[in-house]
Amino acid sequence: MCKRWIEAFSLVIFAAACFAVVSFGEEKGEFGVGVILGAPTGISAKFWIDKCNAIDEAISWKDNGDIHFHLDYLWHDFDRFKVNKGFLPLYYGIGTRFNSGKKAKLGLRGVIGVAYLFSDIPFEAFFEAAPFVQLTPATDAGLDVAIGIRYLIYRQKAGEKSEG
Repeated sequence: MCKRWIEAFSLVIFAAACFAVVSFGEEKGEFGVGVILGAPTGISAKFWIDKCNAIDEAISWKDNGDIHFHLDYLWHDFDRFKVNKGFLPLYYGIGTRFNSGKKAKLGLRGVIGVAYLFSDIPFEAFFEAAPFVQLTPATDAGLDVAIGIRYLIYRQKAGEKSEG
């Protein structure tokens, strides 16, 4: 009973975070949704607040019903790596993580990664490593490593007229 409540609560939090992220920056950016593989493996979402800043989140679940959720604020450095086509920013940030289970775990995480933004198709591929510190129920540390891809949905800026 309690486990189902935690699962439902985690999904509601993920959906609310997606809604808040999109609503927060309604006038700017792109919103991306896709998959993340590794630690964690699940659904990933990212909203670009402006040219260099974004909020990302992921939710995943295990066979036993445990849920993982994280939310990060990211800064992107587009000048670090130059490519002939598309963009290859280095990104880094800080965020929170939550794991359900017999003893729910809450912690902080740092993130460093690289993303490839395709120039001719609306996709972003990424690789990231996220060292974390678990704060509850006991202090622990570890590393999440994942790859993923997101489909980018362009949101027209307020006041901008569409062509056509």
